[in-house]
Amino acid sequence: MIRLNTSIKKKTHQASTTVGGTSISALGSTAFALLLSTTGALADPVTVDEYINKSQLGDVEIQFPSINDGLFIEGYDSVQISFYNNSARVYAGALGGNAQAVDNNPFDPAALYRSSDDVIFYCVDLFNDLLMNKGFKEYVVLPVDGDTQVTSNEGSETVTRNFGKVLEFLGALNSVLQTEHALTHGDQNWLNPTESWMSGAIQLGIWESLYDETMNIFDGNFKVSETGGVNKQLDPSGVTLLNLTFAQMQDENNNSLSGSKVLWFQSENGQDLLADPVQVPTPGSVVLFLGGLLLLASVSRRRSPIN
Repeated sequence: MIRLNTSIKKKTHQASTTVGGTSISALGSTAFALLLSTTGALADPVTVDEYINKSQLGDVEIQFPSINDGLFIEGYDSVQISFYNNSARVYAGALGGNAQAVDNNPFDPAALYRSSDDVIFYCVDLFNDLLMNKGFKEYVVLPVDGDTQVTSNEGSETVTRNFGKVLEFLGALNSVLQTEHALTHGDQNWLNPTESWMSGAIQLGIWESLYDETMNIFDGNFKVSETGGVNKQLDPSGVTLLNLTFAQMQDENNNSLSGSKVLWFQSENGQDLLADPVQVPTPGSVVLFLGGLLLLASVSRRRSPIN
């Protein structure tokens, strides 16, 4: 969150150095790929610390520029929001940053969309500020899927984040962006806003689906102001986009975005983030693939008729 007033509170979570009880230093690239596709399915809400202990994929360092140096990839919307017993005026929109590997760590930032030097992020939590213009900071990398729900204590509130609902939202959003705005990036439509109002609406929709059951940005635990000047309200085009997306979520044919397309980056003392991993073949799988092609070619030659 890019807050236009003072910070509300800071969280302190101690990250584990294990993945499902296994030391991350012992994880090879193949094991990491398997974890990326299978870890994180927890049916009941668990605390953030419990989820980190069971599901951590590794660590990565991320750096953000200042707002004036191009933090927002397609502009932002300035809105007044309220959440639980707090309120703030914020800049909402897709963020551009870069990432680098942590020494002796299994997570490869080259797997991020679009590249490690041009990663697209959205904010996750509402209770902490983005660590921008502060150099590289370390984040814990976590998978999410349709069953991922985590709780944290934020002041007097126990707050639940429903990542499964976020995947539903992003799947519906990708469909609406294709049909209504002719975006052609498929599963990555949500990472390619073309207008500042669109960028802001996507960010607000992520917060709404994470923290609220109403799927109405003007009601519930998370709300956007309906009154005030242009610097406090969501652009009407953004409201329309979200209403169409929330309606699409109710369609029985709506497809959630696959959990393999989203990663959660958790910070001990700053804003948590969402980004998209791109499936990159590991060196071992490339060798196996090429070996398979050579084997098929050999079999084909042996079976060819003699003229």
